[in-house]
Amino acid sequence: MCKPPLTSIFLLLVKSVKSLLVFMLKLNNIFKISKAFCLLISIVITSCSVNDKEAFDIINEAKKFLSNITLDEAPVNKPEEKISTVKNTNRSENTIKKVEKKNSEILISKKEENKKDSKKITAEKTDEKKNINNEEEKVSQSKLLKKIEKKDDLKSNQKMIREIEVYKKTSSPYIKIGVLLPLTGENKEIGNLIINALELALFQAGNENIHLIIKDTEANPKKTQKIFSNLIEDNVNLFIGPLYSRSLASIESFASQENIKLFALTNNTNLAKEGVWIFGINPQQQTKTILDFLISKDKKKIGFLLPDNSYGYLLYDTVQKILERKNITPTRVEFFKETIQSQEKAAKNISKGFQKYEESLKEEEENNYLDNDVGELISTVAIDKPLDSIFIGASGQTLTILASQLQYSSVDPKKVSYVGTSSWEDESILQEPALNGGYFSATSENLQQEVSKIYSIAYGTEMPKVAMVAYDILSLLSATLKEKGDINMKYLLSENGYLGLRGLFRLKLDGTVERTFQIKTIKKAKFKTFKNAPEFFRY
Repeated sequence: MCKPPLTSIFLLLVKSVKSLLVFMLKLNNIFKISKAFCLLISIVITSCSVNDKEAFDIINEAKKFLSNITLDEAPVNKPEEKISTVKNTNRSENTIKKVEKKNSEILISKKEENKKDSKKITAEKTDEKKNINNEEEKVSQSKLLKKIEKKDDLKSNQKMIREIEVYKKTSSPYIKIGVLLPLTGENKEIGNLIINALELALFQAGNENIHLIIKDTEANPKKTQKIFSNLIEDNVNLFIGPLYSRSLASIESFASQENIKLFALTNNTNLAKEGVWIFGINPQQQTKTILDFLISKDKKKIGFLLPDNSYGYLLYDTVQKILERKNITPTRVEFFKETIQSQEKAAKNISKGFQKYEESLKEEEENNYLDNDVGELISTVAIDKPLDSIFIGASGQTLTILASQLQYSSVDPKKVSYVGTSSWEDESILQEPALNGGYFSATSENLQQEVSKIYSIAYGTEMPKVAMVAYDILSLLSATLKEKGDINMKYLLSENGYLGLRGLFRLKLDGTVERTFQIKTIKKAKFKTFKNAPEFFRY
């Protein structure tokens, strides 16, 4: 058999290499399409696996990923250029790699030269890219981006009395709202966090008719009164704040005389009256919710551990009124002071009889036996349980001290329900074993997650509960203005109420703010919803 000529072998080799390269390029395109297709499939699956609130954010993220694919996959040399190189050179695969390497080196050198001569162009491109990203995140962050840019300036000026105009003045009419908060002194941190929430609420509402006039009260009643008078002279008749009841007490009587509307952040309902609404979470309503829950479980032998101060006396008065309507009296009541010794003593006193109760249970278990001689069951009866639940009106460290002392004093939390109010909702208590299985009333948190996330991104910190209340107030006022053009009392006092970050609420003519509450429990060092809050007011 004769051997084929060397030229034919070489031509055959070149054709094979060429075919291989074309095939590889096709594979590369198929890979790109497959990648994009897989990404789209993953987006659809992800969007189906979350709630509706987050669906739009996922689509925005998808847009970013798809645009990144186009940028990332764009080759330095186009496929046509690669094929052209192969046709013109007719070289082996190694030669082609060298050409590509050389081309990329040329491009790199050109980029280096361009960097020296085009700093302005680069800056403009960077700004362009930022603008594109801003457009993609427009829905999730909206005008908050402006606030993020101002954040550092605001922090550096916390010591100054701030008067912030959230929106630029326009020719359209606007309504002034005075904001009375401590922005300097010991309470400046919480005051400034509340300001952030108000600005966030206004940005998201997009209501240009509202003009916030923010004043620093320093939590000083006299200064609060002076600022309040000055603002009234400036025709301000709507106010958010003050934060503390002492400051509110210094202006509330004057407010009612001047027909001013105050939306206070304190929870002292003694100061509520027509035109002065107390938006702080009402301890009486929370207490009623948890007591109704206990009674529904047929737990009527209730003990109470309450602080020996005005708050404790308010709770005690509330408890008596609630139980009296149900023909029940408090089984035991103990007051404690701020010292550990007083707290431990109160817990021991309310636990009297539990040691004997536990001993009788053990004795009953040991004595329950079958007498073989007579064939009858011989048993002893345990003494009655002194209490079937204990209400603990405390929070934080005080709560953990009281609970641990109760357990130490033979009050088994598996047999006696430990209950409380939303002041329990503090992660510092989760490691206390005695509180595992406890119950407490709290406002609904269905709408909190999304807004809290935006708040933490914008301001770099978690959104406090009281800041959520402030957010709800301004959102309510903004909604009222958008519907009626001014603050309409009939609309403001809607019997159906409003849904906010702290759940369902409605304003009453007497200055109280009625809310619905859920029942939460502590399980395995986590807060969990045990019973959902009502979705509407029954009457």
